[in-house]
Amino acid sequence: MAATDQIRQMVNFILQEAHEKANEIRVK
Repeated sequence: MAATDQIRQMVNFILQEAHEKANEIRVK
């Protein structure tokens, strides 16, 4: 796996986590 692919995967994961947390905050 290329390093750029690894970084892109990490960024996607972080964005997804942040999005889910934002949704949790919005629901409350």
